[in-house]
Amino acid sequence: MKRSMFTAAMLSCLVSACTKPSDDPAQGAAASTEAPTQQPTSAEKPAAETGEAEAQVEAQVEAEAQVEAEAQVEAEAQVEAEAETGSEAEPAAEDKVVPVTVVAPTQATVSWREAATPTESISFINLHTGVLARSASGYHDLDDAGQLVLREAIEAPQGDLIGDWPNNAWYVETKTITAKNEYGDDYEARSLRLMRLRNNQRWVPQEYRGEQRFVGDKEEVRVGAKGGLLVREEETITRVAGGTSDPPASVYEGDEVMTFVETNSGRIYLVSTDWHTNYVQTNCEDRACADAAAVALPFEMGWSFPLQTARQRHSVSLAATVKHEEATKHHLLHYETGGWKLEAINDAPTGLWATKDGGLWVIVGSELWHRDPDGGWRIVALPEGATAVSAAMLPDRSELWIASTVGGKSVVHATGAKAQEPAQAVGGQ
Repeated sequence: MKRSMFTAAMLSCLVSACTKPSDDPAQGAAASTEAPTQQPTSAEKPAAETGEAEAQVEAQVEAEAQVEAEAQVEAEAQVEAEAETGSEAEPAAEDKVVPVTVVAPTQATVSWREAATPTESISFINLHTGVLARSASGYHDLDDAGQLVLREAIEAPQGDLIGDWPNNAWYVETKTITAKNEYGDDYEARSLRLMRLRNNQRWVPQEYRGEQRFVGDKEEVRVGAKGGLLVREEETITRVAGGTSDPPASVYEGDEVMTFVETNSGRIYLVSTDWHTNYVQTNCEDRACADAAAVALPFEMGWSFPLQTARQRHSVSLAATVKHEEATKHHLLHYETGGWKLEAINDAPTGLWATKDGGLWVIVGSELWHRDPDGGWRIVALPEGATAVSAAMLPDRSELWIASTVGGKSVVHATGAKAQEPAQAVGGQ
């Protein structure tokens, strides 16, 4: 309607040669006293002049329509852009950062019972579960009555023990050998054997890629929370023994996988990098999932993850250390209800033990810490006079045992794994 009115007005103005009113009052007055000049009628105008006027009007109308169309397109594009950047849009992985909180534990006491008094100094080996101790005489574990005894038949492993004692205990035997590359030239390589405990005392090599000993330069080895040993070569993960299938391959953020962890339900969570940022994520089957799941770690690069443990079905905890601004910062990285979380702590953790209810025991420096399922931290008071503490979790996760030196003698104490529960009387069960 507006365009039709504009067209009629323009045609009327051009045909009648309309003039602009004067802004000068005197000029206006003089003009009013003059006799009007006779104007020719439209019928008297030449036909060519009338056709030219109509062509000018049509050109003006077309130009106006073009401007309106371009404005409409621009407006629609603006609406689309605002929708894409709205609250429902998924931010890029590098824009999502794992939050960091500083742990501020409270002081707590628990009931300790004396579980053993070895005749020589012992220390527990750091395993996910199971009681295994080392002394000058050999290895000690629990007998059928639950007593800590020396087991002279246990073969000494030629490497660091990992896993769960005695049902899923492993070590990786590593040797440096001379191998040949594809051109026939010699080079120093790493030869590996994956050794598993059999019959609670003997170490037996397990096959990987059809061999009991293999050359591996980049393989990463982790105990499978769902059983067996997991060997990662780039993004492919193979389960050795364990009686269940290999984990599925996962799409991930960045260019390379740094490390991984398996949950008790068999899920694989990854830490990856694009050489500028490190990312954490749950397992994904496609790119859209990976883009949505990946979250950046703060401080960009320089992270390492020496310890890990699975909690309940889908939760995990890892010791996480990063070098930033010439300082080493220590953290615990968790995936649990609410997503990924980083907790800053004041020293490097040297052991992680998960409890049945989703809690966590940690040795931090010379202190023993406990995290309850709700994320509350407490520093647990050690038995009086206890120093040089090492710890182990019973296979059923009902108790935490600690070995320490008290008054120059080795003593083993035990306490209930759920430290958030009220302390019982000393000596209670």
